Amino acid sequence: MKDMLEHKVKTFSALWETLRDISVSLSTQTAALTDANSEADERAEFEISNNATLIRPLIAAVTQAAMNESDACGFHSELPLIIRGLNKLVATSEAISNFGSTAVLGLTPEIVMKVGEDIDISHLHTLDHIKHHAPRVPIPDIRGILQQSNSNRIFFLMSRAPGEPLYSKLKSMGEDEKASIRRVLVLARSSVLRDWSCARRR
Repeated sequence: MKDMLEHKVKTFSALWETLRDISVSLSTQTAALTDANSEADERAEFEISNNATLIRPLIAAVTQAAMNESDACGFHSELPLIIRGLNKLVATSEAISNFGSTAVLGLTPEIVMKVGEDIDISHLHTLDHIKHHAPRVPIPDIRGILQQSNSNRIFFLMSRAPGEPLYSKLKSMGEDEKASIRRVLVLARSSVLRDWSCARRR
């Protein structure tokens, strides 16, 4: 008995460290799974409903990305299969921004989706105008638009613009820089509205 107790005393520290490491590892894995599940739950509210209708056709790149995620065999253009594939992309998407009921999700390195209630799609002509008259301005290309039936919920697919979101830089900016950005945005908005107004009068 004495030998056994001496052996336990000698090995207790190593055993304790092993058990502690296992405990830390398990809690880390559990936390990671909880985070992943909570992110998936957050994304679920942005899934495209099965009864969504096309407002603007989906380009081939969107359809192909969706069909790559779908469990269907071969290439089909049936909207329910495409929606199923898009929702798989939504489930693993990168949340670029999320304000209230509107979010922008990175579905692939090339495609983002803006989803929300009452998204104004009347500005599509303005985007086309800017692309035509100011081609160096990085305006996203529209990749397709869906709308949930009997609802104002819009799913706006577009190309991912290069660069980093402004909000990710705001914390590191000084007040002078923020004021400068506000002035530029106000001037740009005024210029776009003026150009758009002139174009409509022609």
